[in-house]
Amino acid sequence: MVKINVDAAFAEQRGVGGWGLICRDDAQDIRFAAAGAQHDLQSALQAEAVALSKAVTLADRLGVGRVIFETDCMVLKQAMNSNDYELAQLGVLFSDIRFRLRTHFIEAHVVYVPR
Repeated sequence: MVKINVDAAFAEQRGVGGWGLICRDDAQDIRFAAAGAQHDLQSALQAEAVALSKAVTLADRLGVGRVIFETDCMVLKQAMNSNDYELAQLGVLFSDIRFRLRTHFIEAHVVYVPR
């Protein structure tokens, strides 16, 4: 089992942001990390969801089987652990991430960790 911390930044006036992630194993050694910029964002929640999506994609490509994704966004955690946000503006993105979590990993969880 590894833990991947994800986070994002969002500049509302320009609609841009950034995302980052870091993966640590059970000995707290860094396995991989990544970061990038994102354009055409509408909200901080969208930036956080993009960060999680990037983390899911990278973990899958690197063959991670069991993972805990940690976020400091409570709404994102709730959206990943329920169907309550299906009709939300970001509902399609949330559904896509949840689908990949269920189908691409042996075990995957999204948890809230306050920063």
